[in-house]
Amino acid sequence: MLYFRAAIAIIAPFILLTLKSLIRKRRENPAGLPLPPGPPRLPIVGNLFGVKDLGRQWLTYADWSKKYGDLLYVEIFGQKLLVLNSEKVAEELLDKRSQNYSDRPQVPMVTLMGWEFNVGFLQYGPSWRKHRKAMHQALNLQAMLNYRHIQLNSVRQLVRNILQVPDEMEAHIRTQVLCHLTLVYGYKMEPRNDLFASIADRASDMLANSFFPGAALVNAFPVFQYLPEWCPGAGFKKYAQQCRKLTRKLRDLPYEYVQKQMAEGIAPHSVVSEMLEHNEEEVVIKSVAGTTYAAAVETSSSALSAFMMAMIIFPSVQEKAQAEIDRITGGSRLPDFSDRDDMVYMEATYREVLRWSQVTPLGVPHFTTNSDIYNGYFIPKGEPSRVTTTIYANIKLILPFGQT
Repeated sequence: MLYFRAAIAIIAPFILLTLKSLIRKRRENPAGLPLPPGPPRLPIVGNLFGVKDLGRQWLTYADWSKKYGDLLYVEIFGQKLLVLNSEKVAEELLDKRSQNYSDRPQVPMVTLMGWEFNVGFLQYGPSWRKHRKAMHQALNLQAMLNYRHIQLNSVRQLVRNILQVPDEMEAHIRTQVLCHLTLVYGYKMEPRNDLFASIADRASDMLANSFFPGAALVNAFPVFQYLPEWCPGAGFKKYAQQCRKLTRKLRDLPYEYVQKQMAEGIAPHSVVSEMLEHNEEEVVIKSVAGTTYAAAVETSSSALSAFMMAMIIFPSVQEKAQAEIDRITGGSRLPDFSDRDDMVYMEATYREVLRWSQVTPLGVPHFTTNSDIYNGYFIPKGEPSRVTTTIYANIKLILPFGQT
C-alpha cells in the first residue's frame, strides 16, 4: 500500500501536466485541425537525425519541402520549428498577417550570453517600438548620406590592403567591413588586432554557434538554465558567461570611448555622438549602436566574401562588370556613389550575389501573437514562457537563384 501511494505521488503531477496540456491544446484548436506536414519525428530528439548538417539546416528543409510542401513543421530536441519554404507562404504570413507574426521567440541561450540587448531579438511591444524608432532616425537613408565618406575611405583601404597582402583576403574583408565602428562610434580601427573588432568578432561567433535549432539543449529545455554550473550537462553556462563578458564590453567600451571623446571636445560626428546630443536614453543608444556594429561582423563580411567568390566562379560576369566600371570611370579612378545610377550591370550583379548566397539563409526567427490557420493547418500561438513554435523563412527557397 505504501509503495502504491508513493507511485501515485510521483505519477500524479505528470498526469495533471499532461491533462493540462491536452485541455490547453483543445481550447486553442477546438476544430482539431492538424499541424503543418513534416517528416516523422522520434521521441525527444524529434527530427535531429534527419538534418544532415545542423549548421546548414536550410538545405535539409529545402529537400523536405519537395515532399511535404511549402509549410514545413519540424522538431529538434523539443524546439518546434515552422519553416516557410516559398515566397507565397512567406508573403502571406510575414507580410499580409505581419501583425500576428512580428514577435520574436525568447531563446534562453541568447539571454544567458548577454545578447538580449540586440534590437533584432527584442519582443514586439513598447521597448521594441522605442528602439526601432531610434534606429530608424539614426540609420535611415537620408542620415546615412552623412557617412558616405567613411564608406569610401574604407573601400579604398580594402583595395590597398588586398594589393599589398593578397594572401590575407579574409582578414582584410573582416577588418574593413567594420568601418561601421567609425560610422557608429567615430572610432578609427587599428589595421591589425583591433580590440573592439576582436570583441565583436568573438562574441558574434559564439552567438552563431549557439543560436541555431539544436545547438544548445537549454533552448529546448529552458528549465536547464537553473542548473548549477557543476551539474553534468550544464557546460553551456560557462560558455554563456564567457560570451556575456564579451557582450558587456561590446556595448560599453565603444560607448565610453565616445563619451570620453565628447568630454574632451574631439569627438568626430558619429551615430552615437548624435544620439547623445539629442539626449537619447543610454540603454537605447547602447542597444542600437551595439546591434549595428555587431551585425556588420557576419552580414557585411559574408556578403563581401560571397561577391569575391562569385567573381572567381563566374569570370565572364567579372569581365562585364569591370568593363562597365572602366567605361564610366575612364579607367583612371575608383568609382564612387555618384556613379551608382549609371552602373546598371554592376548593380544587378551585386543584387544577384545577395540572392545567390544569402547572408541569413533562415532569416530572423518569428513567432505568433495568436494562433492562426493557414490552408487548413493549425499554427499554435507563441508563448514566451514555454517552448513554442518558432517560425523561420527559408530564404534559400524564397529566392531560389544559383547554387547552394
